[in-house]
Amino acid sequence: MTVSLSHPTFSPNSPAANVLSWLREAMGLPEAELHIKLRGNILHVLCETPAALEQSAVLLKLVRSLIDGGDDLVRQHYPQVYQLYVYSRLTGNPTPDWTAPIYLNRLERHLAQLVLENQDEADIKATQSLLEQYTQGQPELSLGGEGGHGAIVLSNLSLARKGDPEAIAWYLSETLSSLDVGVWVSIKAIPGTAHLHRMAIALDGDPAEVDGDGSTDTTISRLWVLCEATYSPDPSLIARPTAERLRQLQLTQFKDAVLLLQVRGETKPDWSLRIDLTPPEEMLREWGRWGDADAIARLLSAAVASWHLGVTAELTNGTLHLICSPQSGDHDTQQAEGLEAKDAVIDALATPLTDLAPQGIHRAVIYGQAGAEATPAWVHYLDLPAAEHSALADTPEYLGQTGDLPAIAFLLTRLLNPSLDDRLATGGYRVQLLQRDGLLHVMVDGPVAPRRRLVAPPIIDYLSDLSPMGLRSLR
Repeated sequence: MTVSLSHPTFSPNSPAANVLSWLREAMGLPEAELHIKLRGNILHVLCETPAALEQSAVLLKLVRSLIDGGDDLVRQHYPQVYQLYVYSRLTGNPTPDWTAPIYLNRLERHLAQLVLENQDEADIKATQSLLEQYTQGQPELSLGGEGGHGAIVLSNLSLARKGDPEAIAWYLSETLSSLDVGVWVSIKAIPGTAHLHRMAIALDGDPAEVDGDGSTDTTISRLWVLCEATYSPDPSLIARPTAERLRQLQLTQFKDAVLLLQVRGETKPDWSLRIDLTPPEEMLREWGRWGDADAIARLLSAAVASWHLGVTAELTNGTLHLICSPQSGDHDTQQAEGLEAKDAVIDALATPLTDLAPQGIHRAVIYGQAGAEATPAWVHYLDLPAAEHSALADTPEYLGQTGDLPAIAFLLTRLLNPSLDDRLATGGYRVQLLQRDGLLHVMVDGPVAPRRRLVAPPIIDYLSDLSPMGLRSLR
């Protein structure tokens, strides 16, 4: 990573001057020329010296000083900082001799690693005693664990997946700091907003009866992500990478996240985004429940992955054709493990498929075949719940024609999310419906506010062709 650090002149009482003075003392480099630059949540520190610096010795002094109160001083002047990035280079050289990241929320781990690198027995014992309070119940922090920068990243990632706000902010800053965007994270439970997560509400009847997921919760945990920047970046630059990284954490304890961007010095956010944090598997199950063939194929592929098999699906006249075939690799070995284990594979597919009870799909035909052009090695026929239960018999399209709002919401959501990969990665566009008398209100939101020309015409055309009963107008 190359960062150009200017040589500004600071007033004696400026935050930068105070931090620079402390850094010289903390690293034991009174004669060094230091320069700092803030980018997002990362404070870059450049040390220029006539002679080369020993990395571990300098970092050990710095980390100890941070633990001994320096962390508070840095955050006092730069409250958004979660990481120091230290560079050392000889005076006049264009490139650093070494660089090192220091994560402020994992200083104890840094200290343990640096002490181990120095191999000083007395120092190791003293540090072990110092760190006992931190390692209680946290085996990943023990001195005997894996070392190196990767271990700290994994440790931070583990905390982020547990919902730790500071770790989530660190995780997002890895991407957003390159755009000079700083990140803060807070978590709040928002009462009385459960209705926002219903796919459809008909005000003519009882709203509780049309809750798409049957949820009656009135408190939803929401992740608030406040970003601060020196400028107002285009939302499209922030939305997709932030949505993808947050969704990769699989934060099942939150339904969604709200991202606010505020220009430094302003009192109000410049814009905000909502990110759907529904887990990918839950999204697949939702669409699979409505009979979407691609979603069902992905769910079933996971069920037979241990046999090195994958599943493709095609829906024809209420029959789902499922082709199980070996994945790329050693086809001979995979056929022996997968296609010859017919009974086990059928059981692995039949159970989740029956539990899913896809809407409008009455039967499935499962083929075990070596490739797209090969003759099936075996075929199995399976009746599904829709063949017996009238509530599952009709297709989503037919239900939409009868005016069923949850079915219409699914159909429109699928219409606006043609790429299943994009929807799973970012959350995609969400459709919510509200019916008042004969007027259907359609609200569409996504990580980036959808453009009217990309949303309104296809919705109008689709609903015109569908012609739902009881609907006279659309907004």
